[in-house]
Formats: sequence, C-alpha cells, structure tokens
Amino acid sequence: MQATGLRFVGLGKGSYLEVRRRTAAGHMVFQGTLRGGDKEFIIGKRFWLYVRSPAGVHFSLGGKPVSLPARRNLKVVVTPTKTARAGG
Repeated sequence: MQATGLRFVGLGKGSYLEVRRRTAAGHMVFQGTLRGGDKEFIIGKRFWLYVRSPAGVHFSLGGKPVSLPARRNLKVVVTPTKTARAGG
C-alpha cells in the first residue's frame, strides 16, 4: 500500500514554495524553488502551502489532483477532503 502524501511537480519555470505540516505555524517540510520537472513527495494528510506562482507547480494529495486558484502568493490548507484559503 502506498503512503498517503503530498506530491508536487514543477511545471514550466516552476515556482517558489513553502510547505508546512498542518498550519502556517507547523513544521517546515519544504522551502525553495521547484523548477520545471522537479518532483517531491512528503508523507502526510494535511499541509499548509504558500505558492508564489500556482501555474508553475502541480500538486496531488493521496493520488488526487489538488485544484488551486490561479492567484499569485497563494496561501492554502490542503487536506484529503478540501482545499481552503489560509492566513499566515
């Protein structure tokens, strides 16, 4: 059985990202620029994301695509059942 987690892949020019566990105050698990073609996988079910350019990255959680609004400097919380805008 495959572990549940957040998979993200850089597209085009990529994007700067911050990925934290659970909330904006959670443990930082990824910080940096994901370039086109780069791939990462982090085990877990709930993540807080800061995405500078959503068009530069594709996310999936538990094998299901995560739909993000096309706005720069996006902050969201992603769980297996929903994606919601977040502060932080």
